[in-house]
Formats: sequence, structure tokens, C-alpha cells
Amino acid sequence: MEKIDLKWSPLVPLSETFINVVSASTAGVYRLSARHSDSSIYVFYVGNDTDIKSTLLKHLNKTDGNQCIANQITLNTCFFKYATVENSIERDLAFKQLCKVYHPMCNNIQQFVTEDVAIINL
Repeated sequence: MEKIDLKWSPLVPLSETFINVVSASTAGVYRLSARHSDSSIYVFYVGNDTDIKSTLLKHLNKTDGNQCIANQITLNTCFFKYATVENSIERDLAFKQLCKVYHPMCNNIQQFVTEDVAIINL
């Protein structure tokens, strides 16, 4: 079993101010979360990209085509965190494992049946 040690950024509000702190062309995985009425924060989407900053801005501006994400951003206070993963194979494995762990409602996770990867610091 492969082991990937993810070093997560702090959980911050999903806003242009905080997204702009992410360096351009940062490759890695990320999680979008929302605070619900019970005050708990739930992961509703996980993603991976070679340019996380650009992708987060598309989510925030609702131009990515994912209506589920747009609804969460409209209805809830949302947050994100990310981990840099430069290697594309490791990034893909980390993404698939995060989908299996969180079962995020805005991802189509049925396609992510894969071998387990030990990810440190989910």
C-alpha cells in the first residue's frame, strides 16, 4: 500500500480573499466544506487540479458547471483547505482516497473504486 503524507493548509473561508493567497499553478488536492445548521462542518466536495487557485475561483464564481457546489455556496457558509501534491499519480490516488473517505455529495464517487492508499493527515 502506498503512503502519501498530505500537509493541509488551514481551513479558511471560501472567499476570493483567501483563494488569492494560494499561489498560482499550485497542484494538489482540496476539500470544500460547509457549515450546516447544527454548526458542524461537512465536506461536500473534493477535487484535484494542477492549478487549485483557478479551480477554486471557478467554484466560487459558480462557473464550473457543478450545480451542487453552487447550491452549497449559496445556502451555506463554505470553507476550503488544500494540500500540495506535485506528482500527478500521487495526486490522483489521494483524490480517489479522499472521495472514498468523505463520500462528498457533490462528487460522482461511484467511479472511484480503487485500491486503498494510506493517506496521512486526511
